[in-house]
Amino acid sequence: MKCTGRAFRAACAGVLLAGLSNLAWSHDISFAKDIRPLLVQHCVSCHQGEAAPAGLNLLPKVSYAHLVNAQSAEASMPRVTPSSPDASYLLHKLDGTHVAAGGQGAVMPLGAPPLDPAQIAAIREWIAAGARNN
Repeated sequence: MKCTGRAFRAACAGVLLAGLSNLAWSHDISFAKDIRPLLVQHCVSCHQGEAAPAGLNLLPKVSYAHLVNAQSAEASMPRVTPSSPDASYLLHKLDGTHVAAGGQGAVMPLGAPPLDPAQIAAIREWIAAGARNN
């Protein structure tokens, strides 16, 4: 289907996002296979080592410990609260709702295009499923 005009583009985007979301949710979301690679691809270039912004080191060996049940340096909520996506500051930073959630700073990833909706949906699903280190 060729998408022309505003209504057609919106319809095509909806179909595409639905397909991507179904693809992302077609298996149990794994931290090692699904989430960690997203962090490496989009976040580690800035968030690494002891001088990482907001103290958030996302290098593969320590990323889980720095996210799950770890207090955010920018808001009064944990970075990731297992089973509670809306109480997870990471999602607020990715969605751009961090200021409304009591946080500060910029939307992540800084200076780069935002994660696509299917990638954010995968992170949300991983958190909702308990944010396991699997």
